[in-house]
Order: sequence, then structure tokens, then C-alpha cells
Amino acid sequence: MIPAIAVNEFTSLEAWRATFAELVATLLFVFLGAGSVVVTGALTNGELTAPRLLVIALAHGFAIALLVYATANISGGHINPAVTFSAWVTKNISTARALMFVMAQLVGAVAGALLLLVAIPEAADTNLGAHALGPGVSIHIGLVME
Repeated sequence: MIPAIAVNEFTSLEAWRATFAELVATLLFVFLGAGSVVVTGALTNGELTAPRLLVIALAHGFAIALLVYATANISGGHINPAVTFSAWVTKNISTARALMFVMAQLVGAVAGALLLLVAIPEAADTNLGAHALGPGVSIHIGLVME
């Protein structure tokens, strides 16, 4: 039998509102962050220059700051399953809410990537802004660097 607390989480309008906020924030973060990689790549023919890196970093920084600020009072502004996991481990959120948030974040991330693909169809020919190792960096060295 499911504990009453978990059932309350799954039926709470506030919990679903917070979950929806996580979905939308993650969708927008992926769309804006990966979108900045795709757009700047098109402008520089894929060359990784210092100005391009600065634009990408600023886009990610401003996006996360704006989205956390917008959702902090609603859901806590997690936007990332790692943050949700940390909040769950430290018992700041319930297991039910953590599961709801992680599912919403995963769906939001996929939806953000799909929205980017719809907005910029040419991005299908690229890596859609996904991260990769640089030229000459082996998987082993990349793992050590991480």
C-alpha cells in the first residue's frame, strides 16, 4: 500500500504546479542553452572561438539565473535531476515529489531539444548543441578531466 503522504503528493495541485514549473524551466533551459550552441556554430562555421564560447557561457548563465529566479518560489528552481537528487538525499523534498520532478525534467529536456529541432531544422545535421570531447582528447583523458 502507498503511504498517505505519497498519495497526497500525487493528488496535490501545488505539487503538480511545481512539477509543471520544472518541466517548463528545463524545456526552456535546453532550448536556450543548446540553441546558443547551434546558432553560434552556424555563425562561425563550427569554429570554436573565444567570442563564441563567451556567448554560449553567457546564454547558459543568463538562462539558468532567469529560470531559477522564476521558479524558485514555485518548485525550488531545481531544473536539473542532480539538484533534485541532492534535495531528496538531504530530505528537503519527498520521494514522490523527487520522482515527479525528475520525470518532468527528463520530459522537459526532450521537449526542449525537439522544439529546437522544429525551430532550426538545419540543426538536425549537427549535434543539436550536445557536448563532446575536443579534437585530440581521448575518452580516457576526458574521463580523468571530468
